[in-house]
Amino acid sequence: MKVAKRIIAVTLLAGGIVAASLCGCSSKSIVSIDKLYSSVDEDVYRITYSDGTTSEFTVGNTDVSSPITVSDLYEEYKNRYGEDISYDEFLQKYLGSEADSTAVVQDCLRSSVSVYAEFTATEPVYNIFGRPSGFETVGVLQMGSGVIYKMDEDNTYIVTNYHVVYGEDTNEEFSDNMHIYLYGSESYPTDATDGSSGFVYDSYAIDCDYVGGSVDHDIAVLRADTADIMLINDNVKQISAADGYSVGQTAIAIGNMGGYGISATKGIVSVDNEYISLEIGGVKRSYRSVRIDTAIYEGNSGGGLFDSNGRLIGITNSGAAEEQNVNYAIPVQIVTGAADNILYNASLGYDTVRKPTLGITVQSLNARNSYDAVTNTSSIVEDVRITDVSVMSIASSMGLKKGDIIKEFVINDTAYAIDRQFTISDLLLTLREGDVISMNVKRDGSVVASSTYTITLSSLA
Repeated sequence: MKVAKRIIAVTLLAGGIVAASLCGCSSKSIVSIDKLYSSVDEDVYRITYSDGTTSEFTVGNTDVSSPITVSDLYEEYKNRYGEDISYDEFLQKYLGSEADSTAVVQDCLRSSVSVYAEFTATEPVYNIFGRPSGFETVGVLQMGSGVIYKMDEDNTYIVTNYHVVYGEDTNEEFSDNMHIYLYGSESYPTDATDGSSGFVYDSYAIDCDYVGGSVDHDIAVLRADTADIMLINDNVKQISAADGYSVGQTAIAIGNMGGYGISATKGIVSVDNEYISLEIGGVKRSYRSVRIDTAIYEGNSGGGLFDSNGRLIGITNSGAAEEQNVNYAIPVQIVTGAADNILYNASLGYDTVRKPTLGITVQSLNARNSYDAVTNTSSIVEDVRITDVSVMSIASSMGLKKGDIIKEFVINDTAYAIDRQFTISDLLLTLREGDVISMNVKRDGSVVASSTYTITLSSLA
């Protein structure tokens, strides 16, 4: 009897999402740039915008026969304010225009892969009368996407979603037969012809092993031989991670859409921080996410989300089927924190994220939008107050108290500002055995330093 096989396309849909309407973005554009006057040291220009407003811009004295260009404005802006901003972002924010992203997408494709994870499942067999007559083993192929996270001479590490390589309703918890395809060398597994429950891969397929993963962060790390990858394409590269992202900035998703091969879509970051509910392994969990209006589909899970500089700002993992242009990605801080944590702990014989529990409960207060008129950017900030400290906890040993406002988390003498509640959990992913931590907190109107605590092996779980 021929063994039946089925192909499963993995997609997780967000549940319990608070309804919100997306506001359209409007921007003013430049109508004209006119020189007002020149002095020995400088030239002054007036910029007239489409809404009738004007502003003045001063640059070093230039040849009057050479009018100032937008590129001149861009270079002067970077020199004056020292902001790390791409030309595309500058045009979008200040000129109401958008540069061609072709080159950026082409570069990101070098770090993008499609992922296939093979499982088996036992299913009942029915006779002609519709009655159970036994069981058979069938092959299950889950598809997704990934990014090349790190490369060295021997190993290449790929980051994808945990749910792509997790065996939901199968005989294996994690796939022990995984393959990736590089962009431009893509194919698709086919059914085995020998009657087995396996699948057949062509010469473009690259074998991968499972390094580790975290269901709590929906992140998994795979490993391939660098030699195998370079044999297919020696032009691939590891991703470059961004420090963060902002609402309104470009969000380019690259993934194995529908299992038809790697493709790119483009949108913007809609919400910088949102909690969604996903069910993996029969358990619903809350995941911190970035909302995007970039189109993603089945098979995009695990793929990269990039900014206009080609830097990774997230890993796409879910979408709200009932809402148009509402999709989600795991923020870059969680991606890098979890992936590096997994790689570090793999060297110690663990296959998951390990981090300490501080033993505090916190709440956010005075949440507000902080606007910088110089850079024309804004970000949400909040006060983070401790509402409870567990007995015999790390926080208790550090002398933290109920009512303390956490201002800074200090790790090995480096202070990290705590102006969002989730920053604490993000930083916990970076802690390793031997790290020394403390906190600077506001207490009774003054900022005081807590006692230090050295992370021990037993405090990591």
